[in-house]
Amino acid sequence: WIETRRSGVRQSRQTRESLREARRNTAAFMSAEKANVFIEIKESTVAKIVGSYGLWDKTTSMFPDVVESPSVAYFFSNIGRTAAIIREISNQLVFLADFPNGADYSIREPFPERPVIMPDKTSDIFVCCMEDAMTVGKCVDFQAQRGAFWFYGYVIFADVFGRQHEWRYRFSYKRGYGGFRLDYFREFTESE
Repeated sequence: WIETRRSGVRQSRQTRESLREARRNTAAFMSAEKANVFIEIKESTVAKIVGSYGLWDKTTSMFPDVVESPSVAYFFSNIGRTAAIIREISNQLVFLADFPNGADYSIREPFPERPVIMPDKTSDIFVCCMEDAMTVGKCVDFQAQRGAFWFYGYVIFADVFGRQHEWRYRFSYKRGYGGFRLDYFREFTESE
């Protein structure tokens, strides 16, 4: 009887170890094969606008004059090994001295026509326009380094394993940068 019990305990331990190993292998496989979405900026109208209207010879009476709205065109690349299915997108373009701690995130409408991004492919191109009025004064503030453009948002996508991922990003464009620079990119899992 004692030998049978020892054999049962040994088999139970081996089964638990096998299950743990199988879970680790499954997690490693899913991690290696998952979709991995990254954002890329295609073009922006910011430099043209601040270059045209931010000249130093403007009079202060012109500062409230509204100019064309800056925009950013961007897309998502799937650099992973399996397809990504976009579930939700948020994007904002603002002009502020500093990025706010409690930034607002609003869902982008309309939803993309092609929500699936295959491996080594890109999504459709999206355009994000600044919602607040852009003025001559803001252009001058940009040139005087009293403000910056902040392009930020998130993408929520599902992988072929049914797991949901959320990537948040933030780009900044300050005078002297020559364009937008990525300064924050983080994945949030379903448990966070």
